[in-house]
Amino acid sequence: MEDLLLGLSENAEKEQAELNGDSSGEVLEGDDAIRALLGE
Repeated sequence: MEDLLLGLSENAEKEQAELNGDSSGEVLEGDDAIRALLGE
């Protein structure tokens, strides 16, 4: 289950980076990843 959530988080981070026009695909961790997913 943890692997599934990690995979979803990584995919969401990549999508968020694309939406932001960030081609580097910056990896966010912890609270930063959650904020990115929520769009905050």
